[in-house]
Amino acid sequence: MKKVASLKIMALLLCLAMSALLFVGVTSAEEASDAPKNIIFMIGDGMGPNQVNAAHDSVGRDLYMETFPYKGTSSTANVYGQVTDSAAGGTALACGIKTANGRIGVDQNNNPVPNIREFFAERGKKTGLISTVSITDATPAAFGAHNASRTNQSQIAAEFIENGIDVILGGGGSNFSSALRNTATNEKGYTIISTKSQLQSFNGNTKLLGLFQTGNFPYYVDGYPASTPTLAEMTSKAIEILSQNEEGFFLMVEGGAIDLAGHATNLPRNIGETLQFDEAVKVAKEFAEDDGNTLIIVTADHETGGLQKDGDGSYRFTTGNHTGANVPVFAYGAGAENFQGNMINTDIPNKIKALFGDTASSSEAESEEPKVVVPGENILTNGDFETGANGDGAAGWISQGINATIDTNGPHGGSNLLCFWNDEEDLDIEIYQTLTDLPEGKYRVSVWSKAWGTPEAFYLYIKDHGGQEIKIDLNPFGHWEERYLYDIDVTSGTAKIGIVFKGPSSAGGSIDDVLFALQESGEESSETESETESQVESQPASSQESNSSTNSEPAKTGDTANYLAVMLVGLSAFAAAFVLIPKKSYNK
Repeated sequence: MKKVASLKIMALLLCLAMSALLFVGVTSAEEASDAPKNIIFMIGDGMGPNQVNAAHDSVGRDLYMETFPYKGTSSTANVYGQVTDSAAGGTALACGIKTANGRIGVDQNNNPVPNIREFFAERGKKTGLISTVSITDATPAAFGAHNASRTNQSQIAAEFIENGIDVILGGGGSNFSSALRNTATNEKGYTIISTKSQLQSFNGNTKLLGLFQTGNFPYYVDGYPASTPTLAEMTSKAIEILSQNEEGFFLMVEGGAIDLAGHATNLPRNIGETLQFDEAVKVAKEFAEDDGNTLIIVTADHETGGLQKDGDGSYRFTTGNHTGANVPVFAYGAGAENFQGNMINTDIPNKIKALFGDTASSSEAESEEPKVVVPGENILTNGDFETGANGDGAAGWISQGINATIDTNGPHGGSNLLCFWNDEEDLDIEIYQTLTDLPEGKYRVSVWSKAWGTPEAFYLYIKDHGGQEIKIDLNPFGHWEERYLYDIDVTSGTAKIGIVFKGPSSAGGSIDDVLFALQESGEESSETESETESQVESQPASSQESNSSTNSEPAKTGDTANYLAVMLVGLSAFAAAFVLIPKKSYNK
Protein backbone atom coordinates (compact mmCIF):
# COMPACT_ATOMS: atom_id res chain seq x y z
CA MET A 1 0.00 0.00 0.00
CA LYS A 2 2.84 2.39 0.84
CA LYS A 3 4.33 1.63 -2.54
CA VAL A 4 1.05 2.49 -4.26
CA ALA A 5 0.75 5.71 -2.26
CA SER A 6 4.28 6.66 -3.19
CA LEU A 7 3.56 6.00 -6.85
CA LYS A 8 0.44 8.14 -6.69
CA ILE A 9 2.34 11.00 -5.06
CA MET A 10 5.02 10.74 -7.73
CA ALA A 11 2.36 10.74 -10.45
CA LEU A 12 0.70 13.80 -8.93
CA LEU A 13 4.04 15.59 -8.85
CA LEU A 14 4.63 14.57 -12.46
CA CYS A 15 1.24 15.95 -13.40
CA LEU A 16 2.00 19.29 -11.76
CA ALA A 17 5.46 19.38 -13.33
CA MET A 18 4.09 18.65 -16.77
CA SER A 19 1.47 21.38 -16.39
CA ALA A 20 4.15 23.85 -15.35
CA LEU A 21 6.32 22.85 -18.31
CA LEU A 22 3.36 23.20 -20.63
CA PHE A 23 2.68 26.71 -19.33
CA VAL A 24 6.31 27.69 -19.57
CA GLY A 25 6.67 26.19 -23.06
CA VAL A 26 3.66 28.00 -24.49
CA THR A 27 4.58 31.24 -22.76
CA SER A 28 8.15 30.98 -24.07
CA ALA A 29 6.83 30.43 -27.59
CA GLU A 30 4.75 33.56 -27.30
CA GLU A 31 7.62 35.56 -25.88
CA ALA A 32 10.02 34.25 -28.56
CA SER A 33 7.72 35.37 -31.35
CA ASP A 34 9.34 38.20 -33.34
CA ALA A 35 6.07 39.31 -34.91
CA PRO A 36 6.19 43.11 -35.11
CA LYS A 37 3.25 45.29 -34.12
CA ASN A 38 3.66 47.53 -37.18
CA ILE A 39 4.83 46.78 -40.72
CA ILE A 40 6.00 49.47 -43.17
CA PHE A 41 6.52 48.06 -46.68
CA MET A 42 8.40 50.56 -48.87
CA ILE A 43 8.71 50.04 -52.63
CA GLY A 44 10.90 52.13 -54.91
CA ASP A 45 9.24 51.41 -58.24
CA GLY A 46 12.01 50.70 -60.78
CA MET A 47 14.74 51.08 -58.14
CA GLY A 48 17.58 48.71 -58.95
CA PRO A 49 20.97 48.56 -57.21
CA ASN A 50 22.52 51.26 -59.40
CA GLN A 51 19.62 53.64 -58.75
CA VAL A 52 20.61 53.36 -55.08
CA ASN A 53 24.31 53.72 -55.94
CA ALA A 54 23.75 56.78 -58.13
CA ALA A 55 21.72 58.49 -55.40
CA HIS A 56 24.40 57.56 -52.86
CA ASP A 57 27.16 59.03 -55.03
CA SER A 58 25.18 62.21 -55.63
CA VAL A 59 25.09 63.03 -51.90
CA GLY A 60 28.39 61.38 -50.93
CA ARG A 61 27.01 59.31 -48.06
CA ASP A 62 25.00 56.21 -47.28
CA LEU A 63 21.31 56.54 -47.96
CA TYR A 64 19.08 55.90 -44.96
CA MET A 65 18.02 52.58 -46.45
CA GLU A 66 21.69 51.59 -46.76
CA THR A 67 22.11 51.97 -43.00
CA PHE A 68 19.65 49.14 -42.34
CA PRO A 69 21.41 46.19 -40.66
CA TYR A 70 19.99 43.45 -42.89
CA LYS A 71 20.41 43.43 -46.67
CA GLY A 72 19.63 41.07 -49.52
CA THR A 73 18.50 40.87 -53.12
CA SER A 74 15.30 39.80 -54.83
CA SER A 75 14.63 38.40 -58.29
CA THR A 76 11.55 39.77 -60.03
CA ALA A 77 10.53 37.62 -63.04
CA ASN A 78 6.84 37.11 -63.72
CA VAL A 79 5.07 33.75 -63.73
CA TYR A 80 6.44 32.92 -67.17
CA GLY A 81 10.03 33.71 -66.21
CA GLN A 82 9.97 36.93 -68.24
CA VAL A 83 10.70 40.54 -67.35
CA THR A 84 7.92 41.71 -65.07
CA ASP A 85 5.80 44.82 -65.25
CA SER A 86 4.70 46.70 -62.13
CA ALA A 87 1.38 44.85 -61.97
CA ALA A 88 2.89 41.38 -61.79
CA GLY A 89 5.80 42.67 -59.68
CA GLY A 90 3.45 44.44 -57.30
CA THR A 91 1.21 41.39 -57.06
CA ALA A 92 4.21 39.21 -56.18
CA LEU A 93 5.08 41.59 -53.32
CA ALA A 94 1.48 42.00 -52.19
CA CYS A 95 0.11 38.48 -52.61
CA GLY A 96 3.15 36.20 -52.54
CA ILE A 97 2.37 34.61 -55.92
CA LYS A 98 3.71 34.96 -59.45
CA THR A 99 1.29 36.17 -62.10
CA ALA A 100 1.20 37.46 -65.68
CA ASN A 101 1.99 41.05 -66.55
CA GLY A 102 -0.95 43.40 -66.32
CA ARG A 103 -2.72 41.42 -63.58
CA ILE A 104 -3.61 43.06 -60.27
CA GLY A 105 -4.01 40.83 -57.22
CA VAL A 106 -4.97 37.80 -59.31
CA ASP A 107 -3.11 34.79 -60.65
CA GLN A 108 -2.45 34.21 -64.35
CA ASN A 109 -5.95 32.72 -64.69
CA ASN A 110 -7.51 35.83 -63.11
CA ASN A 111 -8.39 34.11 -59.83
CA PRO A 112 -8.23 36.63 -56.94
CA VAL A 113 -5.48 36.01 -54.38
CA PRO A 114 -5.58 37.64 -50.90
CA ASN A 115 -2.97 40.34 -50.39
CA ILE A 116 -0.89 41.11 -47.34
CA ARG A 117 -2.80 44.31 -46.56
CA GLU A 118 -5.99 42.26 -46.29
CA PHE A 119 -4.09 39.73 -44.16
CA PHE A 120 -3.36 42.42 -41.56
CA ALA A 121 -6.72 44.17 -41.82
CA GLU A 122 -8.38 40.88 -40.86
CA ARG A 123 -6.14 40.82 -37.77
CA GLY A 124 -7.30 44.20 -36.55
CA LYS A 125 -4.49 46.36 -37.88
CA LYS A 126 -5.16 49.67 -39.59
CA THR A 127 -3.86 49.82 -43.16
CA GLY A 128 -2.71 52.48 -45.58
CA LEU A 129 -1.40 53.00 -49.12
CA ILE A 130 0.77 55.92 -50.30
CA SER A 131 2.30 56.75 -53.69
CA THR A 132 3.78 59.64 -55.67
CA VAL A 133 2.01 58.45 -58.82
CA SER A 134 -1.63 57.57 -59.28
CA ILE A 135 -2.66 55.67 -56.16
CA THR A 136 -4.59 53.29 -58.39
CA ASP A 137 -1.54 52.52 -60.54
CA ALA A 138 -0.14 49.01 -60.68
CA THR A 139 1.97 48.70 -57.52
CA PRO A 140 -0.39 50.24 -54.93
CA ALA A 141 -3.34 48.67 -56.76
CA ALA A 142 -1.93 45.19 -56.06
CA PHE A 143 -2.16 45.92 -52.31
CA GLY A 144 -5.73 47.16 -52.45
CA ALA A 145 -7.63 45.48 -55.27
CA HIS A 146 -8.11 42.43 -57.51
CA ASN A 147 -8.51 43.05 -61.24
CA ALA A 148 -7.65 41.31 -64.49
CA SER A 149 -6.11 44.50 -65.90
CA ARG A 150 -4.08 47.34 -64.44
CA THR A 151 -5.78 49.70 -66.90
CA ASN A 152 -9.12 49.47 -65.06
CA GLN A 153 -8.12 52.19 -62.63
CA SER A 154 -11.64 53.50 -61.97
CA GLN A 155 -12.67 49.99 -60.93
CA ILE A 156 -9.57 49.76 -58.75
CA ALA A 157 -10.45 53.09 -57.10
CA ALA A 158 -13.94 51.83 -56.33
CA GLU A 159 -12.52 48.66 -54.75
CA PHE A 160 -10.20 50.75 -52.56
CA ILE A 161 -13.20 52.57 -51.14
CA GLU A 162 -15.33 49.45 -50.84
CA ASN A 163 -12.53 47.74 -48.92
CA GLY A 164 -12.36 50.64 -46.46
CA ILE A 165 -8.59 51.15 -46.57
CA ASP A 166 -7.94 53.51 -43.66
CA VAL A 167 -5.44 55.89 -45.30
CA ILE A 168 -5.11 56.46 -49.07
CA LEU A 169 -2.71 59.20 -50.19
CA GLY A 170 -1.35 59.98 -53.66
CA GLY A 171 -2.23 61.11 -57.14
CA GLY A 172 -4.80 59.80 -59.57
CA GLY A 173 -7.72 61.96 -58.50
CA SER A 174 -9.26 61.67 -61.97
CA ASN A 175 -9.96 57.99 -61.29
CA PHE A 176 -12.25 58.82 -58.36
CA SER A 177 -15.57 59.97 -59.81
CA SER A 178 -17.95 62.36 -58.05
CA ALA A 179 -20.27 59.46 -57.32
CA LEU A 180 -17.44 57.44 -55.80
CA ARG A 181 -16.36 60.41 -53.68
CA ASN A 182 -19.91 60.77 -52.41
CA THR A 183 -19.93 57.10 -51.50
CA ALA A 184 -16.60 57.50 -49.75
CA THR A 185 -17.76 60.40 -47.58
CA ASN A 186 -21.42 59.49 -46.99
CA GLU A 187 -21.25 55.70 -46.71
CA LYS A 188 -17.64 54.72 -45.93
CA GLY A 189 -16.66 57.46 -43.50
CA TYR A 190 -13.83 59.11 -45.43
CA THR A 191 -12.57 62.66 -45.22
CA ILE A 192 -11.37 63.74 -48.67
CA ILE A 193 -8.52 66.26 -48.95
CA SER A 194 -6.46 67.66 -51.81
CA THR A 195 -3.79 69.95 -50.34
CA LYS A 196 -0.73 69.71 -48.11
CA SER A 197 -2.23 72.08 -45.51
CA GLN A 198 -5.35 69.92 -45.24
CA LEU A 199 -3.13 66.88 -44.69
CA GLN A 200 -1.17 68.59 -41.95
CA SER A 201 -4.31 69.72 -40.11
CA PHE A 202 -6.15 66.38 -40.35
CA ASN A 203 -6.89 65.06 -36.87
CA GLY A 204 -7.17 61.37 -37.68
CA ASN A 205 -10.74 60.81 -36.52
CA THR A 206 -11.97 59.34 -39.84
CA LYS A 207 -10.64 57.35 -42.76
CA LEU A 208 -8.58 59.57 -45.04
CA LEU A 209 -8.55 59.88 -48.84
CA GLY A 210 -5.93 62.38 -50.00
CA LEU A 211 -5.83 63.02 -53.76
CA PHE A 212 -3.23 65.71 -54.39
CA GLN A 213 -2.92 65.46 -58.19
CA THR A 214 -5.29 64.37 -60.94
CA GLY A 215 -2.50 62.14 -62.29
CA ASN A 216 1.09 61.61 -61.15
CA PHE A 217 3.00 63.94 -58.83
CA PRO A 218 5.53 66.25 -60.52
CA TYR A 219 9.21 65.35 -60.35
CA TYR A 220 10.70 66.87 -57.21
CA VAL A 221 13.78 68.30 -58.96
CA ASP A 222 11.60 70.19 -61.46
CA GLY A 223 10.14 72.43 -58.76
CA TYR A 224 7.57 71.12 -56.32
CA PRO A 225 4.16 72.79 -55.78
CA ALA A 226 3.72 74.19 -52.28
CA SER A 227 0.26 72.63 -52.08
CA THR A 228 1.51 69.09 -52.77
CA PRO A 229 2.98 67.06 -49.88
CA THR A 230 6.21 65.16 -50.36
CA LEU A 231 6.37 61.40 -49.96
CA ALA A 232 8.10 61.88 -46.59
CA GLU A 233 5.34 64.22 -45.39
CA MET A 234 2.63 61.77 -46.45
CA THR A 235 4.50 58.93 -44.76
CA SER A 236 4.84 60.91 -41.52
CA LYS A 237 1.14 61.76 -41.40
CA ALA A 238 0.05 58.23 -42.27
CA ILE A 239 2.20 56.81 -39.46
CA GLU A 240 0.78 59.41 -37.06
CA ILE A 241 -2.78 58.38 -37.95
CA LEU A 242 -2.33 54.61 -38.15
CA SER A 243 -0.18 54.27 -35.02
CA GLN A 244 -3.13 55.37 -32.89
CA ASN A 245 -4.54 51.87 -33.36
CA GLU A 246 -3.73 49.61 -30.39
CA GLU A 247 -3.38 46.56 -32.67
CA GLY A 248 -0.80 48.27 -34.87
CA PHE A 249 -0.78 48.98 -38.59
CA PHE A 250 0.38 47.99 -42.08
CA LEU A 251 1.53 50.74 -44.44
CA MET A 252 2.70 50.44 -48.06
CA VAL A 253 4.76 53.40 -49.34
CA GLU A 254 5.68 53.68 -53.03
CA GLY A 255 8.19 55.99 -54.67
CA GLY A 256 6.47 55.64 -58.02
CA ALA A 257 8.24 58.27 -60.09
CA ILE A 258 11.63 56.51 -59.89
CA ASP A 259 10.20 54.20 -62.54
CA LEU A 260 8.89 57.04 -64.70
CA ALA A 261 12.29 58.74 -64.73
CA GLY A 262 13.88 55.42 -65.66
CA HIS A 263 11.54 54.98 -68.62
CA ALA A 264 12.46 58.49 -69.72
CA THR A 265 16.18 57.70 -69.10
CA ASN A 266 16.42 60.96 -67.17
CA LEU A 267 19.19 60.53 -64.60
CA PRO A 268 18.74 63.78 -62.59
CA ARG A 269 15.05 63.05 -62.09
CA ASN A 270 15.78 59.43 -61.29
CA ILE A 271 18.30 60.40 -58.62
CA GLY A 272 15.97 63.08 -57.25
CA GLU A 273 13.05 60.65 -56.89
CA THR A 274 15.28 58.02 -55.25
CA LEU A 275 16.46 60.61 -52.73
CA GLN A 276 12.89 61.68 -52.03
CA PHE A 277 11.94 58.05 -51.49
CA ASP A 278 14.88 57.74 -49.10
CA GLU A 279 13.59 60.73 -47.13
CA ALA A 280 10.42 58.74 -46.55
CA VAL A 281 12.60 55.82 -45.44
CA LYS A 282 14.20 58.18 -42.90
CA VAL A 283 10.78 59.05 -41.48
CA ALA A 284 9.88 55.36 -41.15
CA LYS A 285 13.21 54.50 -39.55
CA GLU A 286 12.96 57.28 -36.96
CA PHE A 287 9.51 56.01 -35.97
CA ALA A 288 10.74 52.41 -35.78
CA GLU A 289 13.69 53.42 -33.61
CA ASP A 290 11.39 55.11 -31.11
CA ASP A 291 8.66 52.47 -31.29
CA GLY A 292 10.87 49.38 -31.00
CA ASN A 293 8.24 47.04 -32.42
CA THR A 294 8.10 47.92 -36.12
CA LEU A 295 9.41 46.05 -39.18
CA ILE A 296 10.49 48.07 -42.23
CA ILE A 297 11.12 46.39 -45.59
CA VAL A 298 12.55 48.47 -48.45
CA THR A 299 12.72 46.94 -51.93
CA ALA A 300 11.57 47.38 -55.55
CA ASP A 301 9.11 45.68 -57.86
CA HIS A 302 11.69 45.64 -60.70
CA GLU A 303 14.53 47.67 -62.20
CA THR A 304 13.85 50.23 -64.91
CA GLY A 305 16.34 51.59 -67.42
CA GLY A 306 19.22 49.15 -67.12
CA LEU A 307 21.21 51.80 -65.23
CA GLN A 308 24.96 51.15 -65.41
CA LYS A 309 28.01 52.71 -63.80
CA ASP A 310 30.89 53.20 -66.23
CA GLY A 311 34.59 53.05 -65.50
CA ASP A 312 34.82 56.84 -65.17
CA GLY A 313 32.23 56.79 -62.39
CA SER A 314 29.39 58.16 -64.50
CA TYR A 315 25.98 56.54 -64.78
CA ARG A 316 23.93 55.93 -67.92
CA PHE A 317 20.71 54.21 -68.83
CA THR A 318 21.00 51.41 -71.38
CA THR A 319 17.27 51.07 -72.15
CA GLY A 320 13.95 52.74 -71.54
CA ASN A 321 12.34 49.47 -70.50
CA HIS A 322 12.15 47.30 -67.43
CA THR A 323 14.96 44.78 -66.99
CA GLY A 324 15.36 41.45 -65.26
CA ALA A 325 18.04 42.72 -62.87
CA ASN A 326 17.75 41.68 -59.24
CA VAL A 327 16.71 44.48 -56.92
CA PRO A 328 17.96 45.34 -53.42
CA VAL A 329 16.20 44.44 -50.17
CA PHE A 330 16.85 46.36 -46.93
CA ALA A 331 15.29 45.38 -43.59
CA TYR A 332 15.13 47.05 -40.19
CA GLY A 333 13.38 46.32 -36.90
CA ALA A 334 11.45 43.42 -35.39
CA GLY A 335 11.98 40.26 -37.48
CA ALA A 336 14.32 42.00 -39.93
CA GLU A 337 16.94 39.25 -39.67
CA ASN A 338 14.66 37.05 -41.80
CA PHE A 339 15.17 39.27 -44.85
CA GLN A 340 18.75 38.82 -45.99
CA GLY A 341 20.56 36.95 -48.73
CA ASN A 342 19.13 36.01 -52.10
CA MET A 343 15.34 35.95 -52.30
CA ILE A 344 12.50 35.73 -54.79
CA ASN A 345 10.03 38.63 -54.65
CA THR A 346 7.27 36.28 -53.48
CA ASP A 347 9.41 35.31 -50.48
CA ILE A 348 9.06 38.76 -48.95
CA PRO A 349 5.32 38.87 -48.13
CA ASN A 350 5.34 35.19 -47.23
CA LYS A 351 8.21 35.71 -44.80
CA ILE A 352 6.33 38.63 -43.25
CA LYS A 353 3.22 36.51 -42.75
CA ALA A 354 5.32 33.66 -41.37
CA LEU A 355 6.31 35.99 -38.51
CA PHE A 356 2.64 35.90 -37.54
CA GLY A 357 2.41 32.12 -37.62
CA ASP A 358 1.13 31.87 -41.19
CA THR A 359 3.33 28.99 -42.32
CA ALA A 360 0.90 27.84 -45.01
CA SER A 361 1.75 30.68 -47.35
CA SER A 362 5.48 30.19 -46.94
CA SER A 363 5.32 26.42 -47.46
CA GLU A 364 3.10 26.76 -50.51
CA ALA A 365 5.18 29.55 -52.01
CA GLU A 366 7.39 28.92 -54.99
CA SER A 367 10.85 28.05 -53.76
CA GLU A 368 12.73 28.62 -56.96
CA GLU A 369 12.62 30.89 -59.97
CA PRO A 370 9.64 29.96 -62.20
CA LYS A 371 10.37 28.00 -65.33
CA VAL A 372 9.54 29.53 -68.67
CA VAL A 373 6.58 27.55 -69.94
CA VAL A 374 7.11 28.52 -73.57
CA PRO A 375 9.92 26.16 -74.56
CA GLY A 376 9.45 26.57 -78.31
CA GLU A 377 11.50 29.12 -80.20
CA ASN A 378 9.87 32.46 -80.85
CA ILE A 379 8.40 32.22 -84.35
CA LEU A 380 8.58 35.98 -84.86
CA THR A 381 12.18 37.18 -84.73
CA ASN A 382 13.66 40.65 -84.78
CA GLY A 383 14.70 40.00 -88.35
CA ASP A 384 11.13 39.34 -89.39
CA PHE A 385 10.12 42.82 -88.31
CA GLU A 386 13.22 44.63 -89.46
CA THR A 387 12.88 43.33 -93.01
CA GLY A 388 9.42 44.86 -93.09
CA ALA A 389 10.70 48.35 -92.33
CA ASN A 390 10.24 51.22 -94.78
CA GLY A 391 8.58 49.02 -97.31
CA ASP A 392 5.88 46.69 -98.46
CA GLY A 393 6.44 43.72 -96.26
CA ALA A 394 9.57 41.91 -97.33
CA ALA A 395 10.23 38.42 -95.94
CA GLY A 396 6.58 37.49 -95.88
CA TRP A 397 5.13 40.68 -94.38
CA ILE A 398 2.36 42.28 -96.40
CA SER A 399 1.41 45.91 -95.84
CA GLN A 400 -2.00 47.37 -96.62
CA GLY A 401 -3.18 50.98 -96.57
CA ILE A 402 0.36 52.30 -96.39
CA ASN A 403 0.51 56.03 -95.81
CA ALA A 404 2.80 55.98 -92.78
CA THR A 405 6.53 55.84 -92.28
CA ILE A 406 7.52 52.43 -90.99
CA ASP A 407 10.94 52.51 -89.44
CA THR A 408 13.18 50.76 -86.95
CA ASN A 409 14.36 54.04 -85.44
CA GLY A 410 11.31 56.26 -85.06
CA PRO A 411 11.21 59.81 -83.64
CA HIS A 412 9.67 58.75 -80.33
CA GLY A 413 10.42 55.07 -80.10
CA GLY A 414 14.20 54.82 -80.37
CA SER A 415 15.68 51.72 -81.97
CA ASN A 416 12.71 49.37 -82.18
CA LEU A 417 11.48 46.56 -84.38
CA LEU A 418 8.76 48.68 -85.95
CA CYS A 419 7.78 52.32 -85.58
CA PHE A 420 4.73 53.93 -87.27
CA TRP A 421 4.18 57.65 -87.83
CA ASN A 422 3.32 60.30 -90.41
CA ASP A 423 3.82 64.01 -89.84
CA GLU A 424 1.35 65.12 -92.54
CA GLU A 425 -1.47 62.60 -93.04
CA ASP A 426 -3.78 60.51 -90.95
CA LEU A 427 -2.63 56.94 -90.53
CA ASP A 428 -4.36 53.78 -91.69
CA ILE A 429 -2.07 50.77 -91.79
CA GLU A 430 -2.13 47.02 -91.40
CA ILE A 431 0.95 44.84 -91.65
CA TYR A 432 0.63 41.09 -91.32
CA GLN A 433 2.23 37.76 -92.01
CA THR A 434 0.73 34.31 -92.48
CA LEU A 435 2.45 31.53 -90.57
CA THR A 436 2.10 27.99 -91.89
CA ASP A 437 3.07 24.46 -90.86
CA LEU A 438 2.47 25.27 -87.20
CA PRO A 439 2.28 22.31 -84.80
CA GLU A 440 -1.18 22.01 -83.33
CA GLY A 441 -1.31 23.23 -79.74
CA LYS A 442 -1.48 26.24 -77.46
CA TYR A 443 0.65 29.29 -78.28
CA ARG A 444 1.54 32.15 -76.00
CA VAL A 445 1.56 35.74 -77.26
CA SER A 446 2.95 38.96 -75.81
CA VAL A 447 4.34 42.23 -77.10
CA TRP A 448 6.14 45.33 -75.83
CA SER A 449 4.78 48.56 -77.26
CA LYS A 450 4.56 52.30 -76.87
CA ALA A 451 1.99 54.75 -78.27
CA TRP A 452 1.97 58.54 -78.45
CA GLY A 453 -0.70 60.97 -79.44
CA THR A 454 -4.22 59.54 -79.55
CA PRO A 455 -4.38 56.61 -81.96
CA GLU A 456 -7.86 55.52 -82.92
CA ALA A 457 -6.66 51.92 -83.05
CA PHE A 458 -3.34 50.26 -82.30
CA TYR A 459 -3.39 46.53 -81.74
CA LEU A 460 -1.70 43.23 -82.45
CA TYR A 461 -3.96 40.39 -83.57
CA ILE A 462 -3.54 36.67 -84.04
CA LYS A 463 -6.04 34.62 -86.07
CA ASP A 464 -5.97 30.86 -86.11
CA HIS A 465 -7.43 29.71 -89.40
CA GLY A 466 -9.32 27.13 -87.37
CA GLY A 467 -11.43 29.90 -85.90
CA GLN A 468 -9.91 31.39 -82.71
CA GLU A 469 -8.81 35.01 -82.69
CA ILE A 470 -7.28 37.35 -80.09
CA LYS A 471 -6.58 41.07 -80.21
CA ILE A 472 -4.06 42.78 -77.91
CA ASP A 473 -4.68 46.49 -77.43
CA LEU A 474 -1.38 48.40 -77.62
CA ASN A 475 -2.72 51.93 -77.19
CA PRO A 476 -3.25 52.74 -73.47
CA PHE A 477 0.28 53.55 -72.31
CA GLY A 478 2.56 56.46 -73.08
CA HIS A 479 5.74 54.59 -72.21
CA TRP A 480 7.08 51.13 -72.91
CA GLU A 481 4.85 48.42 -71.42
CA GLU A 482 4.47 44.72 -72.03
CA ARG A 483 0.93 43.76 -72.90
CA TYR A 484 0.28 40.79 -70.68
CA LEU A 485 0.35 37.36 -72.18
CA TYR A 486 -2.46 35.70 -74.05
CA ASP A 487 -2.99 32.10 -75.11
CA ILE A 488 -4.41 30.99 -78.44
CA ASP A 489 -5.18 27.46 -79.63
CA VAL A 490 -3.87 26.73 -83.10
CA THR A 491 -5.81 23.84 -84.61
CA SER A 492 -5.40 24.36 -88.36
CA GLY A 493 -1.61 24.56 -88.64
CA THR A 494 -1.95 28.07 -90.05
CA ALA A 495 -2.27 31.43 -88.31
CA LYS A 496 -2.18 35.07 -89.31
CA ILE A 497 -0.42 37.65 -87.15
CA GLY A 498 -0.84 41.35 -87.83
CA ILE A 499 -0.60 44.89 -86.52
CA VAL A 500 -3.27 47.54 -87.10
CA PHE A 501 -2.64 51.24 -86.58
CA LYS A 502 -5.12 54.07 -87.25
CA GLY A 503 -5.00 57.65 -86.06
CA PRO A 504 -4.24 61.31 -86.77
CA SER A 505 -0.88 62.54 -88.01
CA SER A 506 0.08 63.57 -84.49
CA ALA A 507 -0.11 59.95 -83.33
CA GLY A 508 2.35 57.10 -83.63
CA GLY A 509 3.42 53.84 -82.09
CA SER A 510 6.32 51.45 -81.69
CA ILE A 511 6.54 47.66 -81.40
CA ASP A 512 9.27 45.59 -79.79
CA ASP A 513 9.86 42.05 -78.50
CA VAL A 514 6.89 40.21 -79.94
CA LEU A 515 6.61 36.67 -78.60
CA PHE A 516 4.66 34.00 -80.44
CA ALA A 517 5.80 30.60 -79.25
CA LEU A 518 4.47 27.11 -78.76
CA GLN A 519 3.52 26.48 -75.15
CA GLU A 520 2.31 22.89 -75.39
CA SER A 521 1.15 20.51 -78.09
CA GLY A 522 -0.34 17.04 -78.54
CA GLU A 523 -0.50 14.34 -75.92
CA GLU A 524 3.21 14.47 -75.16
CA SER A 525 2.84 17.67 -73.14
CA SER A 526 -0.06 16.22 -71.20
CA GLU A 527 1.91 13.08 -70.40
CA THR A 528 4.90 15.09 -69.31
CA GLU A 529 2.69 17.23 -67.13
CA SER A 530 1.12 14.15 -65.58
CA GLU A 531 4.55 12.66 -64.92
CA THR A 532 5.63 15.88 -63.25
CA GLU A 533 2.52 15.94 -61.08
CA SER A 534 3.11 12.31 -60.18
CA GLN A 535 6.69 13.05 -59.22
CA VAL A 536 5.59 15.96 -57.06
CA GLU A 537 2.97 13.84 -55.32
CA SER A 538 5.51 11.13 -54.57
CA GLN A 539 8.05 13.52 -53.06
CA PRO A 540 8.30 13.85 -49.29
CA ALA A 541 6.43 16.87 -47.93
CA SER A 542 9.70 18.59 -47.08
CA SER A 543 10.83 18.33 -50.71
CA GLN A 544 7.57 19.77 -51.99
CA GLU A 545 7.80 22.71 -49.65
CA SER A 546 11.20 23.87 -50.84
CA ASN A 547 13.72 22.92 -53.47
CA SER A 548 16.05 25.78 -52.67
CA SER A 549 18.51 25.79 -49.81
CA THR A 550 18.41 29.57 -49.69
CA ASN A 551 14.73 29.55 -48.77
CA SER A 552 14.59 26.60 -46.39
CA GLU A 553 13.98 27.62 -42.80
CA PRO A 554 14.09 25.80 -39.46
CA ALA A 555 10.81 24.89 -37.83
CA LYS A 556 9.15 27.87 -36.23
CA THR A 557 9.27 28.19 -32.46
CA GLY A 558 5.47 28.20 -32.36
CA ASP A 559 5.29 24.87 -34.21
CA THR A 560 7.80 23.25 -31.84
CA ALA A 561 5.83 24.52 -28.88
CA ASN A 562 2.64 23.03 -30.31
CA TYR A 563 4.23 19.61 -30.67
CA LEU A 564 5.64 19.84 -27.16
CA ALA A 565 2.29 20.92 -25.81
CA VAL A 566 0.51 17.91 -27.32
CA MET A 567 3.11 15.55 -25.87
CA LEU A 568 2.96 17.14 -22.42
CA VAL A 569 -0.82 17.09 -22.36
CA GLY A 570 -0.75 13.36 -23.09
CA LEU A 571 1.78 12.67 -20.33
CA SER A 572 -0.13 14.87 -17.90
CA ALA A 573 -3.37 13.06 -18.66
CA PHE A 574 -1.66 9.71 -18.04
CA ALA A 575 -0.27 10.93 -14.74
CA ALA A 576 -3.60 12.34 -13.66
CA ALA A 577 -5.38 9.11 -14.54
CA PHE A 578 -2.88 7.17 -12.45
CA VAL A 579 -3.52 9.43 -9.47
CA LEU A 580 -7.27 9.01 -9.76
CA ILE A 581 -7.28 5.19 -10.10
CA PRO A 582 -9.26 3.75 -7.17
CA LYS A 583 -7.22 1.96 -4.54
CA LYS A 584 -8.93 -1.37 -5.14
CA SER A 585 -7.72 -1.40 -8.71
CA TYR A 586 -4.21 -2.03 -7.44
CA ASN A 587 -5.29 -4.89 -5.25
CA LYS A 588 -6.46 -7.07 -8.07
